[in-house]
Amino acid sequence: SNTLPTSGGGTPTITVNPETLSGFGYVFGSGPSSEKTFTVQGSNLTANISIDAPTDYEISKTSGESFSAEDPLGLTQSGGSVSETTIYVRLKAGLSAGNYNGETITASSSSAPDKTVTCNGTVCKPEPSNHCSNFAAANGTDPKSQISLSWTDATGSVIPDGYLIKAATNGNIDSPTDGTSETDGTYVKNVAAGVQTATFSNLNSNTTYYFKIFPYTNSGTNINYKTDGTI
Repeated sequence: SNTLPTSGGGTPTITVNPETLSGFGYVFGSGPSSEKTFTVQGSNLTANISIDAPTDYEISKTSGESFSAEDPLGLTQSGGSVSETTIYVRLKAGLSAGNYNGETITASSSSAPDKTVTCNGTVCKPEPSNHCSNFAAANGTDPKSQISLSWTDATGSVIPDGYLIKAATNGNIDSPTDGTSETDGTYVKNVAAGVQTATFSNLNSNTTYYFKIFPYTNSGTNINYKTDGTI
């Protein structure tokens, strides 16, 4: 009698590790992102594994210069098994600035439950093109413990998402550092684009205060301040 090969009768299973990849990113115009990896393996399969990439990510079996995007990407089973295989993932080049979160790569094979890897990433805006204009200070109401500031938001091809204003009682105001947001306090204010005013309170009377305003794009670890040119 003829016997057909079997897969051993176990449950068809696909395993992916890890199930989430976060931190993909690049500055607009400079993509793709650097690569991150996950592994896939299969057991007791009756068919090959097919791996589908989401809209804004690409996947490859090869890394670096030889990264060759495939969608879907196939892994061939042998005797019902796919040995542990590394898959390289990156955020596609040419994307608009914004967040690309919750996009899933799906690994599937007939009769096995699908497994997914969730990808999270960001395309950052470049540094603002220009500084604001008409930056001015006015004494607040009595008692003289506050100072109001006003300005006209910056224009240009890259518009700021916000403005950092720093105060001091001497002229020495340190410029902020890209990638490090500053927390609001008596001498620090973050103001969203479109507001064009800020009030510093709890100041000492009969004291001269100095202020500098820095436009920025993005937020958190992606914050990008304009610190060149005339602040």
